[in-house]
Amino acid sequence: MTRFYTANNYREMFRDQYVNYLWDSYRKLQKLIPSGVKTILSIGCGTGEIEELMPYDFTLYDPYGPLIEHRQKPIGQHDYAIAHGAVLSAAKSDEKKELIDLGLSHATAFLIHTGYQNQSITDSCMSYYEWDENVLLKDYKWKKVNKSYIEVYRES
Repeated sequence: MTRFYTANNYREMFRDQYVNYLWDSYRKLQKLIPSGVKTILSIGCGTGEIEELMPYDFTLYDPYGPLIEHRQKPIGQHDYAIAHGAVLSAAKSDEKKELIDLGLSHATAFLIHTGYQNQSITDSCMSYYEWDENVLLKDYKWKKVNKSYIEVYRES
């Protein structure tokens, strides 16, 4: 299976729960994104449908995603960066730090969903690789936001 998944693979993974997934993600992110944020870099945006629902100016980037236009490396600075879904788990071990550095090179704080953090699996989209935040983030300033999210900060 190729590392790039299609929009149909993505929707099939959630089946009839896809709309619920979109709105559930929207509600969770709205609670976690700090007030005053206007511009966001979304790494691992998939189809970008969640971001379309939200009231921010997004730059969308998904290195494995179904839309070619979202595979272009981002430019510029943003108020915040997010990696919602399982993008960090979808990155191979040697790519995970690159994604964190990418987020922090465009924003001072980066909200990361832990996704399939504790599982090495393959589903209808792609393979996911285990990771341990204590090992991966040992050289970063970071904190757990809740059981599903961590926030990493750029050193000032």
